[in-house]
Amino acid sequence: MPSKRKSTRMDRSIRAFRRISGLRLADLLKFISSLLLPLSFGVFTIIITFQQQSAAKQQRDEDRNASQLQRDEDRNASQLQRDEKRLNQLSLTASANFRGAKIFYTNFQQTTCVAAYFYSSIILNSTFWYSNLKRASFEGVHLTNVNFSRANLHEAKFLDAT
Repeated sequence: MPSKRKSTRMDRSIRAFRRISGLRLADLLKFISSLLLPLSFGVFTIIITFQQQSAAKQQRDEDRNASQLQRDEDRNASQLQRDEKRLNQLSLTASANFRGAKIFYTNFQQTTCVAAYFYSSIILNSTFWYSNLKRASFEGVHLTNVNFSRANLHEAKFLDAT
């Protein structure tokens, strides 16, 4: 009978182990499993929150970079427009020959002066807006307060006029 006593002792110790502080092992496992679900929801919520914050920060950085790029492009476009306008003004009068000419307070906006000659001329306070001065010749001319706006002076010759 020693084996029966031994098995009874083991059964008692197992039952004692299964009943810790008045709880059975099955009750303890149920309690732990019931805590596991809310705990996993909490961890899941925290992970999702951090991922959303990271995604929002990344989106803000991308938006900031895109807006900076747009500002740079706008700034470059406006600078190009100013440069183009200035170069246009210069190119329209660049092929003109102003040797010995004295031209003060005269405006050549949007004027085409291709192969125009202003030899020894004095032109003061005059306006040449939107004018065509292709191959025009102003030699020894003294003009003051003259308005040639929208004038077509193609191959016109002004010699020693005052």
